[in-house]
Amino acid sequence: MTPHEVLRICAEEKLKKAGYRMVNRDEASDFIKKVGGPDIIAEKNGSWVIVEVKPLDRLARYEQAGVKLFS
Repeated sequence: MTPHEVLRICAEEKLKKAGYRMVNRDEASDFIKKVGGPDIIAEKNGSWVIVEVKPLDRLARYEQAGVKLFS
């Protein structure tokens, strides 16, 4: 199993514990399909979360760009 796969599984488990259900790309809303191919798509009560899984050392550039990050 690659580090990316391990991180993806951990993120999915955290979302599931928060009450989100994992959605495959075919089930996602059209506006999410336009985003491309995120690693994880999840939904809870009409709220959607799209996740790109990245190792911590790669997140610095996202923070510098003002992107909201969750851990």
